[in-house]
Amino acid sequence: MKSLFFLPLFVLVASGCVSATSEGVLFNIDDKDYLLTRECVENSMVMRDQGQRSYVHVALNDVCAKSLADFLNSHRGGLLSVSVNGRDLSRSLPIMGEFQASSLRIASPDEELANEAQRVLSLRSSR
Repeated sequence: MKSLFFLPLFVLVASGCVSATSEGVLFNIDDKDYLLTRECVENSMVMRDQGQRSYVHVALNDVCAKSLADFLNSHRGGLLSVSVNGRDLSRSLPIMGEFQASSLRIASPDEELANEAQRVLSLRSSR
């Protein structure tokens, strides 16, 4: 049975980080979800690493950085999947160590999907 991780969502609602459209990048660990929305993002951009793989670099605001870290850290040892609009960016990544970051890189299997993730996280697309 799928459940939603309520504490970060409550924190996000209280701080105005949840979009009414609920569009964003979904982090899923053991049937618990965390939706990263554009209200959480200070900026995002599609980039390529030296191997020419696409990824989205995302800088988070302080509230959402802590909330996402709390979610990931509370599920250490679980398997993380990341998706946008139902399409997988990453699957079955083990959560190891402690997450503390104000920015992150979200790997993508192709540039089109990286662009879609960047679009849903971009403040420009909501105006």
